[in-house]
Amino acid sequence: MKKNKLFSGLVCFICSLFMMVSAQATSIPLWTFTPLTPTTIQVPTNSTAIVQYTVTNMSSKLHTLMMVPISGITQITSAGSCPNPFVLAPTQSCTLSLQVNGNYPVLGGPLVCQQDPNGYPNPHQCYHPYPANLLNIGLTSPQVPTLYAGTQIGHLYYSINNGATWTATTPPAKGNAINSVVATSALLYAGIANGTVYSSTDHGNTWSAIATPAPGFAITSLYISTTTLYIASANGNIFICTLNGSYCTPTNAPAPGFAVNGIFVSANALYAASANGNVYYSNNNGFSWTAINGQVDGNAVNSVYVAANTLYVGTANDYIYTSTSLTGGGTWKPYAHTAYSLFVSADGSVVGAGTEGGYLYSLSAGEELGFVTYSPINSVFLLG
Repeated sequence: MKKNKLFSGLVCFICSLFMMVSAQATSIPLWTFTPLTPTTIQVPTNSTAIVQYTVTNMSSKLHTLMMVPISGITQITSAGSCPNPFVLAPTQSCTLSLQVNGNYPVLGGPLVCQQDPNGYPNPHQCYHPYPANLLNIGLTSPQVPTLYAGTQIGHLYYSINNGATWTATTPPAKGNAINSVVATSALLYAGIANGTVYSSTDHGNTWSAIATPAPGFAITSLYISTTTLYIASANGNIFICTLNGSYCTPTNAPAPGFAVNGIFVSANALYAASANGNVYYSNNNGFSWTAINGQVDGNAVNSVYVAANTLYVGTANDYIYTSTSLTGGGTWKPYAHTAYSLFVSADGSVVGAGTEGGYLYSLSAGEELGFVTYSPINSVFLLG
């Protein structure tokens, strides 16, 4: 009889233990992960990609958190992203930005833990995304340079052989002009005249509308940095957004009442090409703006780039000008003509231009890159 009672008590204890573990496993996490970008991606072995999550403290206590390191992943801790470690008050969030380095496949994570006083993660207080949102990073063949051309009639083309041949993607928004194209190894973006930004994770085969920051006004220009998407609008504003477009904050308008036709972001400044004929500069993330170097040629400025300590701008009369004064006090020097759209690579080694007749040229090399289509080329972008 005593043995039976002892056995029954042992069974009850084990059942209670399993119930406690089960309750802990199914309880609401103290901090949660909301993906801002695709988390299942293929990354070329010679490239990188960015994955972002919003991490939110769901508890009633302040927590100091840290991410457990992952081979092949670098946590980005610059402004706008979670530092390492990071402190979240109750209901507070930050953006966990992860750079995928293209040298290791990754399956699982990220794992974010409470930081103990000794600086190490507490293994008993760690959480990760739900299974469908865990990192799933595969590696692909090295990326080849890819040219993109967005057209006035709403078609987007790409070339992987320096313009010798062109392939059309599925139109992002059929019949609506593509005013801007930017890309990373994992995402392709198109800014459309219908006021919406579209993105694609499959090289333009399918598209998703991700942001309409100013309904009724065309998207005029896009710029993508490591962790941020910048959107320029015909309503005169620039919007600073997450990579998935779900959160956007407007800057102050560079020239109220005039469309922002082009944007560029350097390490220290924002630049805006305005329909009023000026180029504007901001060193405080768009809080205030300064017109620099005077009007370019009296026409609307459609594009602006900074590379190798030189400003490049394109105007509505199809001219390109340069200036070596990046913050004002300089002059504009003619660089090229018959350029309907402009692209300049980060190091200034590639200066490309699209024409109203559907051709693409390398101005830096002085050669034609090929005929794209019977439509003005509104936007040019080079990835790689």
